[in-house]
Amino acid sequence: MKTALLRVRELTGGLPRAYWFVWVGTLVNRMGGFVAPFLSLYLTQERGLTVEAVGKVVACFGAGAVLGGLAGGALADRIGRRRTMLLALAGSASVMLALGAVRSVPLIVLAAFLLGFLSDLYRPAVQAMIADLVPPEHRLRAFSLYYWAINAGYAVAAPAAGALASLSFPALFRVDAAATLACAALLWWRVPESRATTLSPRPEVRSGEEEPGFSAVLADGVFLSFVALQFLLATLFFQLSTTLPLQLRAQGLTPGEFGRVMMVNGLLIVVLQPFALGVVRRFRRSHVLAVAGLLVGAGLWFHGSMASVVGHQLAVALWTLGEIANAPTASSVVADLAPPQLRGRYQGVFTMSFSLGMLVAPLGGTSILGSWGPGALWRGCLAVGVVLCVGHLLIAGARQRRMAGLRGPGILLE
Repeated sequence: MKTALLRVRELTGGLPRAYWFVWVGTLVNRMGGFVAPFLSLYLTQERGLTVEAVGKVVACFGAGAVLGGLAGGALADRIGRRRTMLLALAGSASVMLALGAVRSVPLIVLAAFLLGFLSDLYRPAVQAMIADLVPPEHRLRAFSLYYWAINAGYAVAAPAAGALASLSFPALFRVDAAATLACAALLWWRVPESRATTLSPRPEVRSGEEEPGFSAVLADGVFLSFVALQFLLATLFFQLSTTLPLQLRAQGLTPGEFGRVMMVNGLLIVVLQPFALGVVRRFRRSHVLAVAGLLVGAGLWFHGSMASVVGHQLAVALWTLGEIANAPTASSVVADLAPPQLRGRYQGVFTMSFSLGMLVAPLGGTSILGSWGPGALWRGCLAVGVVLCVGHLLIAGARQRRMAGLRGPGILLE
């Protein structure tokens, strides 16, 4: 018991109070995250859309997310992290209810676009806030615990949403909206602004010069090479909410069984991620990211040869190991690469890599699934995983040299 308590103190000690309120709000929000895993099934079963139409709707969600990530990054730097987060959460809850109520395809497409925009308006702001609040030496741990909360919530939401979907698909939207508003209320009540410009002086801007913006981010080739690889990873992850549910339905699995398959993801992260942090810290981050990409690609490939609930759960376990390794590591890399006055924009571009994946994955994945079948789709996922592994190893040297120039107290080796 004493050893367990010491381990908990090691994991949670030294992190600021405001961070923990963000953490709790994230957990509450994700516990009510009922819609995303079942959106494809909802659109086909409740609204009668074809597989190709579902791909287009989810792609519109991704298009909104691309713009939302960029807008959220800019707003986080301009008006503050807290205001941007509250705006995004309140707007998401409203649009979530609208998406569950509208019936015409054009309105579904519009609601999906707005929901994508508002959802990703939030992400760069919360990631920039964590980077503001937490010193470099604790960031990997802070992001690890943050993603632990996301997936602990998902572990609860997935089976609960599966059971609820069997009774009422519209109820998914109401519960999700309520959890989103609860998160917003907690942040409004207990989390102060953490904007980096209030914590450290802004760099001098000479008369007639513009303040650094996205142009400075887009000129950072080292960062953009990292973002490109994260985009490829995103195209894999978003197969999980588009083509994978469709394949499992074609194999005769019910929404409840799909929920039990995906529940493995959250449960494994809840159990393993706190312990995985100690393992991950022993290796260079580039090596961790390379192995993570390969695990995700291989896990999706295994889905192609599985037909039972247990078989798909084993495939989920494999790509979950990749997710455990990648998520906090990638976020800590971005936090260390970003200048304080541009943290929101760097996180916005980083978020955009996943949003672009959300845009490309549904169109590409459903097209491959419909035209060439599941075998070609899952073999393609394995190929992308291999590219990710090789890519992270190839760019490791450039990022290591960049980190050597930026290195301050607590910044980890690449």
